[in-house]
Amino acid sequence: MRPDVGAIQSGAISVHEPYRTIHLEEFGSRMGDGDLFDYRPGERGFTNATLVRRCLLDGLDLSNVDTWEDWVITQRVLGSGYRWIVVRPFVDHIHEREDLAMKEGWNAAGILNLARTGRMPAGTAVRQFAGKIALALKGAVKYTIVLRSPQVFIEYTRFIASILLSPRHLLRVRPRPVKATAVPPPFYPREEKQG
Repeated sequence: MRPDVGAIQSGAISVHEPYRTIHLEEFGSRMGDGDLFDYRPGERGFTNATLVRRCLLDGLDLSNVDTWEDWVITQRVLGSGYRWIVVRPFVDHIHEREDLAMKEGWNAAGILNLARTGRMPAGTAVRQFAGKIALALKGAVKYTIVLRSPQVFIEYTRFIASILLSPRHLLRVRPRPVKATAVPPPFYPREEKQG
């Protein structure tokens, strides 16, 4: 409700490892001892567990954007002079466990697509893309040495390969396949008959 805040986001923490640990470390280090932090221009806010002032989204064109649309929204909010803040408490992001390496590649392709469509400056796209590679390399080293886990090393190697091969997604027209999950029907208690 503060007049200078355009978006407020709760830190969404994946329920799946290794992302859960990565998210907890990232959000925790940015908050320190406080209860919130601000995203800066060029950074990517996320749109799960997030409230955005509707007026800031009027006329925003997200056509031809299959991923990283949250970056475009974040830049619109920050570019309009408002703050995008992340607050405690964190929330669990409960989602289907999909092929996380493929998802990383799809996200990296989204960065390249933003540059291709002119929504992101080329220099920013190169930095973001290199940052994804650096984060995957850091994770591969950190979790392999600390955990001494061949499985984690293989997973991070797949992340790196998927990011490096991500331009192939731009050549395809079809979106990233997502498996449908069965949703149980709502429960309606039977009415008890009187008499």
